Amino acid sequence: MSVVRWLMLVVVVIAAIPAALFTVQNANWVAQLSLDLQFSAWILKEPMPVPYLMWMSFGVGILGGMVAIPLLKALLGGSSSDHMDDYGGSSI
Repeated sequence: MSVVRWLMLVVVVIAAIPAALFTVQNANWVAQLSLDLQFSAWILKEPMPVPYLMWMSFGVGILGGMVAIPLLKALLGGSSSDHMDDYGGSSI
């Protein structure tokens, strides 16, 4: 195994163990969520376990970033090949 694979394995283990422990530890904790916008309001029918809420918000954040970053790059900067550094390569 290469060094990069070992480092990736260590990072995954360091991230996965606390995440799994958090999920197991907080599986019985529930939260009742609501959203009130003054003109309309929503509330969950039943309380949801905290780990489910955390993982859903984490997933929405990852997906939002995956959509927003390319969109912002396209709107604001164009491609990175348009900007050359002093040595003829891409500046990014």
